[in-house]
Amino acid sequence: AGTIYGTIGGSSNAVVTNPSSAQAVQPTADVVPLTLKGKASGTAKVLSIYDAAATPAETAFFDAAGQLKLAKAPGTTSPALVVSSEASPSFSTATATQIVASQATGGTNNFIDAQVGGTSKFKVDASGNVTAAGTINSTGTSSLSALTVTGQTDLQGDVLDTTGNLTLADAVDVTGALAVTGDLAV
Repeated sequence: AGTIYGTIGGSSNAVVTNPSSAQAVQPTADVVPLTLKGKASGTAKVLSIYDAAATPAETAFFDAAGQLKLAKAPGTTSPALVVSSEASPSFSTATATQIVASQATGGTNNFIDAQVGGTSKFKVDASGNVTAAGTINSTGTSSLSALTVTGQTDLQGDVLDTTGNLTLADAVDVTGALAVTGDLAV
């Protein structure tokens, strides 16, 4: 293994030997092409990433523990993090957004698929459908335009639907009082 050292603007031990050209590390063997390692007991960032502004601002960095941190404040046309299968995703939000997940029109990939041991536990598909293997808790008010419940479900507190649609597609067991305002079809 070799190490490349150079000098840029008086700074020694820089990896980039020509700041006017693109840099590439292309190994000829099956090896890790680039390793960045901080000092064992250090607290300095391992890698910082800056934007291309006239006065560059740090947009992201890997801290001494190896965690990726986003340092960019989001805007209405530039979220802090964009996850996209498109080279140039288009999006627009009325307020600043932290994370945007985008894919081309007609895309079928899941936006989110949180797994444990290869088994999906929480998923948001390309149509916006949410699937959760566990319990979904809401500590505030949840507003729905339509709600369909299948399988065993424990509904506690008020279940409100803004359009009056509540569909329970399995047997409904009621423990305690059942209050109905309007029609109830069984």
